[in-house]
Amino acid sequence: MKISFTTILIIALLAGACKKTKEAEVIEPTPPAKTISVKVDGTLKECSSACYSGSTSGGSRGLYFYFAGFDEYIYFSCTNLPALGTYTLVKYKDPYLMYSKTNSNRPATSGVINITAIDTSSNGVLNKLAATFSFKTDTSSSGSFYNLTEGVINLKN
Repeated sequence: MKISFTTILIIALLAGACKKTKEAEVIEPTPPAKTISVKVDGTLKECSSACYSGSTSGGSRGLYFYFAGFDEYIYFSCTNLPALGTYTLVKYKDPYLMYSKTNSNRPATSGVINITAIDTSSNGVLNKLAATFSFKTDTSSSGSFYNLTEGVINLKN
């Protein structure tokens, strides 16, 4: 039995035409990274790009990350720009973290921050900070404190 070249070509074309075409792959857009996210006493707080402000004054650099308007925020501060690495948080020492809610400022008294990127603009204002953190705040006169866990800062200007 002899099969001609034309017959083989027709069979190949028919087999190719019968193959199911692959549906176009749907690519889900990647949501933008949050500028900051943290759990405060187990409740997730987060914000995106327009929720921070930076300043420099008297050699101190500061970043405010706002959650609920201006009534709730985390403040990061340093006098000397820290090197990359992990730091134990101590009240009023560099680097400094504070949680504020309804005008009650609570500095970090124990915890850690791991800085993986940090930089400033030409005028010294922090404009890049990538870090993870967790800390317990100072205790109020009533004995209450806040526990901040799973914190992530991803500021990249």
